[in-house]
Amino acid sequence: MPLKTTKQIPTISDAIPRSVQVELEQGAESQSQTPTVVQRKESETTGSLEDYQLTRDRTRREIRAPEKFGFADYTAYALSVTDEVDNTVPKSYQEAINGKDGKKWLNDPDKVCLLQKSLYGLKQAPRQWNLRFNETMEKVGYTRSNYGCCVYTNEHLYLLLYVDDILIVGQDITEIDKLKAKLNAEFDMKDLGEAKKILGIDIQRQRPNTITLSQKEYLEKVIEKYGMSDSKPVQTPLAPHFKLTKDQSPTIDEERAFMDTIPYANGVGILMYAMVCTRPDLAYSLSVVSRFIGDPGQEHWSALKWILRCVKGSLDIGLTFGNKSNSQEELTGFVDSDYAGSIDTRKSLTGYAFTVLGGCVSWKSNLQKVVALSSTEVEYMAATEAVKEAIWLKGLTKELGFNTDDVTVYCDNQSALHLMKNPMFHERSKHIDIKLHFIRYVVARKEVTMKKINTAHNPADMLTKCVTQAKFRHCLNLLNVNGY
Repeated sequence: MPLKTTKQIPTISDAIPRSVQVELEQGAESQSQTPTVVQRKESETTGSLEDYQLTRDRTRREIRAPEKFGFADYTAYALSVTDEVDNTVPKSYQEAINGKDGKKWLNDPDKVCLLQKSLYGLKQAPRQWNLRFNETMEKVGYTRSNYGCCVYTNEHLYLLLYVDDILIVGQDITEIDKLKAKLNAEFDMKDLGEAKKILGIDIQRQRPNTITLSQKEYLEKVIEKYGMSDSKPVQTPLAPHFKLTKDQSPTIDEERAFMDTIPYANGVGILMYAMVCTRPDLAYSLSVVSRFIGDPGQEHWSALKWILRCVKGSLDIGLTFGNKSNSQEELTGFVDSDYAGSIDTRKSLTGYAFTVLGGCVSWKSNLQKVVALSSTEVEYMAATEAVKEAIWLKGLTKELGFNTDDVTVYCDNQSALHLMKNPMFHERSKHIDIKLHFIRYVVARKEVTMKKINTAHNPADMLTKCVTQAKFRHCLNLLNVNGY
């Protein structure tokens, strides 16, 4: 439900938990400006009283925030920088000159006021705003998550904060209205009604119990920006014939000058935002092309255009939640690796994905930090990263009310599973860093259960290598990602 500096709030009637998007409107004054007197150095004294009065009475220009910051006006919400305020000091210029000590203030033009407040554009402004919001949420009875500092809960609602965008989720519209009223009393807000879009993510609800998150409109603009509107779509994000290496970077000045005109890094960054929000299918391909941002060549640019062609043919793809809610395992993970996948460094690739009640909530594809000596070691290191993510997701989902005591992570390497479950000395694995044996401790305590899965049914396979079109679609279906 939109919140817009209006007290009238529309009604929502939904069969499933309702979402309310709140955007804090700029220009709200959060606290009075309390100045403190600071004595200037004598060397800084300038002008006479007459000059000072001329300066004092000049016409003031209106100061506006830069347009590039849009609605993000931190001035309106920032906390005082300090709690120690001298109440004997005038709170405004008019109060100073009209008070009993007004003559003293007029005769001391070499004194200035130190503003005890965070202003727009200062480094600490975002943090001060977050502290202010957290203080307000605690005051109205909400608890901040230990696993996500921008997640607040009580017995009725969930609230998610992203800078000054707010999403409220709950089944009781009365409780939603109460929270909005309390926030509206503290901040100036814009009520946007039932959530249909937030941060460029489209929210589509298929009654009675399914929600899909996608970024079609955002990606359409990306395709148009890069002149790919008339390009021929492809079916997978990266083809096997792309063997990208640093050797394909420019070697002559003419080629480097040409590549300087290509917005390669910008394209990777734009697609990366879509990937981390709603497009796990792009994780592997962007992991590959992002390695060459510092010095891309024409072959790297061709690979990026291939990804854009894939995006053009899959604009409707999105994450679907709710249609597999009868899943017996509420939190499930899948992990895979690609041995020596980097041609340049021979480092291996880790890929994992997690689902909650069948809907994909977390995924990753990146190079490992060290060079492994065997496929077993690679899978062992990848599983360690997946287990770390599983522990965090387990804590977060339990705070949100899910029954995630039993977390299962599936791996397709039997040797790695034996190494996790059998803490005996192994000659061929004695060199593995001690921090990677953390997984043994977790498995022994039964915090996470590791199980074997057939490679053909491991959706993490698409996060570590180029796969066939049929396998690619199968992996997406296993993660409940629809739209291809």
